Amino acid sequence: MSGPPSSLPPYKSTSETKSPNPDTLLSPSLHPSGDIRALPPWPLPISPARRSFVRSEQTLVAGEMSSDQSPRSSSQGLDPEKAEAPPLAVFKADFTVYMAFTAIAVLTLMVALDSTALSVALPVIAQKLKGDALEAFWSATAYLLTSTVFQPTTAALSDVFGRKWVTFASALLFLAGIIIAGNANDFIVLLTGRTIQGIGGGAVEVLAQLIICDLIPLRIRGQWFGVISAMYSVGTVSGPLLGGVFAQKVTWRWIFWINLPFVGASIIMTPIFIRLGASTDTSLFQRFLRIDWIGSALFIAAFTSLLIPLSWGGVQYPWDSWHTIVPLIMGPIGLVLLYIYESHYAANPIIRTNIFKSRNAVIAYVTVIIHGLVVTTILYYLPLYYQAAKGLDPIISAVALFPETFTIAPGAFVVGALIARFNSYRWSIWSGWAITTVGVGVLYLLDEYTSTAKWILLNLVVGIGIGFNYVAIGVMLQAAVPEEDMTSAIALFTVFRPFGQALGVAIGGVIFQNRFRAKLAAIPEFATLASHYANDASGLAQVIQAMTGGGRKDTLLKAYTDSLKMIWGVLCAFSGVALILSIPIKSISLDREFEPVQKIGNQDTPATAAVNASSTEKEIGKMGSDLAKRSSTVLRNSTVGSRPHQRSSAVDVRNSHRYSREIGGFHSFPVNLTQPRVYAPARNSRPDSLLLLPFPEEQPSLATMIDGHFGRKMEEGRF
Repeated sequence: MSGPPSSLPPYKSTSETKSPNPDTLLSPSLHPSGDIRALPPWPLPISPARRSFVRSEQTLVAGEMSSDQSPRSSSQGLDPEKAEAPPLAVFKADFTVYMAFTAIAVLTLMVALDSTALSVALPVIAQKLKGDALEAFWSATAYLLTSTVFQPTTAALSDVFGRKWVTFASALLFLAGIIIAGNANDFIVLLTGRTIQGIGGGAVEVLAQLIICDLIPLRIRGQWFGVISAMYSVGTVSGPLLGGVFAQKVTWRWIFWINLPFVGASIIMTPIFIRLGASTDTSLFQRFLRIDWIGSALFIAAFTSLLIPLSWGGVQYPWDSWHTIVPLIMGPIGLVLLYIYESHYAANPIIRTNIFKSRNAVIAYVTVIIHGLVVTTILYYLPLYYQAAKGLDPIISAVALFPETFTIAPGAFVVGALIARFNSYRWSIWSGWAITTVGVGVLYLLDEYTSTAKWILLNLVVGIGIGFNYVAIGVMLQAAVPEEDMTSAIALFTVFRPFGQALGVAIGGVIFQNRFRAKLAAIPEFATLASHYANDASGLAQVIQAMTGGGRKDTLLKAYTDSLKMIWGVLCAFSGVALILSIPIKSISLDREFEPVQKIGNQDTPATAAVNASSTEKEIGKMGSDLAKRSSTVLRNSTVGSRPHQRSSAVDVRNSHRYSREIGGFHSFPVNLTQPRVYAPARNSRPDSLLLLPFPEEQPSLATMIDGHFGRKMEEGRF
């Protein structure tokens, strides 16, 4: 292939080409003779945020990598596992972001407190309201059930009607449930309040994560989720303490009333600062039709069928009863039907089934179930150990959970910050599960003779591991899915955690009952009471605590602690399985273009403004892309080599998008048309990136480019 016509000035090699001025944009042009050329920087002003981004782009220049290296592509519309994005622009949260985050953090803390505070106070509440154990059981179960099954529907509603108003409505529901339950004089009213409170509380959980995804870029999202996870873990662990104190020292109604000022303040802050709105270009009725109501109904029915038998199995009905077995069979069948419908028939599916094609996403869902299982089982059975073996009352036994409280929350926060700092999360997941496995394993050493200093030290280890994965698993999921699937992915994530919690209570109960029954059945003195004692681990702890010292108490206590050891062993096995499952996770960069589903006031968020061009610059970019496309037509019909209409092999128009570079919509990079292409791999490439354009030594004017060339070509009928 011959070189360019001799009348043209020689091109500079790519290694000699200067980087463009970051204060201007790039524009393609044509040489007056008709050959492909390019302009140096087109002197159009750009915003400071865009200028900062362009400067960060110049860390890669021509000649740094060879063309056989893997190209980089845009994260939008492509597989995030294969996409890499431009270097992260500096993100600075403004006052609105901080206040919006404060509102959802406070709501998250209140929701976490209420999810666990009532469990310790149920015996006192049952006595005050003259109810039985079954009514007390359902007042706790109603919250877990409703807070779980409505989360995907809530997420879908927030996509259609905007995060702001759905969050506002959810907080109002939570507040209404608090008021109803706090003023209840019978269990029917209490159950009603807890049901409403559960719907609002579950909605707050999923919306808090969605709002952070809309406000914060993925790269630094971990440290913000670290704060939310710390709030959630503190509320979850501190709930039993507050519930016990209020029930025994003041009144159980303060469990609900303590929420009023905090939830009220958050309700006021929500419409002011959480200004995330969806498109309003359609009518209210049309937006309602966009919701996947059939998929929502199938999801609610299937998960209800799973959670109810897990809750009442071994409590209200035996595990081998049809009341337990039939729903456990119908639940998975409903999930299969849901998957088929969402995959093939739903126009706007509430569950995006393509999420499950990602290995990292599947691992995230399985491990978050195990994480919820481990955390809940530990928080449920450790206080029972303190009550039975150490003689602590419910309040002090909740205080004894402080070794977990003061390690889970800091662990979550520190890991979130480190993930953002190093752009890596795999290490935190692996180390988190390794520490959790060891930490749960050493709980096996707890027995009736363990000293106070020893059990405090033994509990510190597991808290660190649990805290690591409060954040890391969620970050792994968000890196694995594209932004358009983020709502569905996060909704499932928040569903699977409480599902794991229900599994933990159920599995722990089955293990304890079987182990304790077998222990007592081998002792003639207790053989007839084995089934009676084994069915209620909480009540048995009170029985042992009330007994005077002697052989009978020692025998029961020995059987009790041995049964708990079996639980710790099973949890250690689950943690080990999670560690093994986490080994093959892929490393996906957290540096990707920030395109939130919703933006503050329908405008760019602070992060979006720092990474994406303004509307004017986008219009310029669109014009530049159009000029590049027109130029490709000229290329296909121009004389680049020694023969007419012969296209140079050095510029393959069909494949040039693999190596192009987009800056503000213009696709340009220095290249010698007569030599093999050697330059940095592309970033943010798209199918419309059609040309690689060189920088000439002289700059024709914009008028010459458009009027003198394109106009002449159009008059000649060559376009």
